[in-house]
Amino acid sequence: MNPTATVRNAELTDAAAIAAVQVASWKAAYRGMLPDDYLDSLSADDRLAQWEEWLRGGLEPGRVVVVEQTGLGVRGFASWRQHDERPQTAELGAMYLSPESWGQGLGRLLLNTVVDRMRDLGCRDAVLWVHPDNQRARRFYEAAGWKHEDELKHFDLWGLSVPSTLYRRSLH
Repeated sequence: MNPTATVRNAELTDAAAIAAVQVASWKAAYRGMLPDDYLDSLSADDRLAQWEEWLRGGLEPGRVVVVEQTGLGVRGFASWRQHDERPQTAELGAMYLSPESWGQGLGRLLLNTVVDRMRDLGCRDAVLWVHPDNQRARRFYEAAGWKHEDELKHFDLWGLSVPSTLYRRSLH
């Protein structure tokens, strides 16, 4: 792992980099799972306004975004919050790394930091949703102690219905 990697809270000035990481990651990670023409049409510019609003605190109160940065700039991010109906449950809403950063241990650093912050807020467990065909992500989360639960639902993400399967882990 890169020893210069750090994890910090995102700032408004990170919005463009976060949008770029999100789109690059989607284009690489979901190839073969989502339509190619859809993935090819994604643009970081289309995500920028949404990330600026989130980082100003406009959407989803309580959202916390953590950015991972090395000497190369923003390499990944995670977005999580306490669950609306169950405050002792945290929900990891998004976690993405730029594809060239995959396999370097940066994801583990980012995920471990997020889990620690969830615990610090008193959350007892955490959930996340993963595309059922995203074997790379599923292996990553399972290696980190997340357990697959037999629940499937569809989320409307960027105008596309995306299937997702539930993972959960205890934070104690």
